[in-house]
Amino acid sequence: MDVTAPRRIVVPTDFSETADEALAMAMELAKPLGSQIAVIHVSAPVVVLPPPLELVSIPNVFPDVLRRMEDALEKRAGRVRDGGIECEIALL
Repeated sequence: MDVTAPRRIVVPTDFSETADEALAMAMELAKPLGSQIAVIHVSAPVVVLPPPLELVSIPNVFPDVLRRMEDALEKRAGRVRDGGIECEIALL
């Protein structure tokens, strides 16, 4: 069987230490394989507040939250790039 190296390794993050360890492991895999890494974070667009139940957009409650998440993703991507690995980020 002919095995092809993955072109991209997708690493989800919740910005925890455990997720950072997973990113480090992905970097160890990507380097010898010549793969790039995509670091992604999925964010819920709304938060449910206590009664009266109301859906509120997260940026309305925490105005700088999207910028902070993007900064955190860029920080991790910088670590990957410093390791000589191509990296992209996505905030979904």
